[in-house]
Amino acid sequence: MPGGHQIFRVNSVNDVNHGTGQGRLIERNLYGTGSGTLKRFFDESDINRFFGRFNRTSLIISKQQ
Repeated sequence: MPGGHQIFRVNSVNDVNHGTGQGRLIERNLYGTGSGTLKRFFDESDINRFFGRFNRTSLIISKQQ
């Protein structure tokens, strides 16, 4: 929708509590889990890669360890 806003949350590459770095590496920051699902983790360059064509008003990066 023109003029609309989208708010989303993604798993951070810093968030070990959600399994970053675990599983079979498919491509950069994308892992296959034991149950056959895929799990992607994001850093700022990934946000720009996947969502760069949209106007960003805010980006908060969690520094969880």
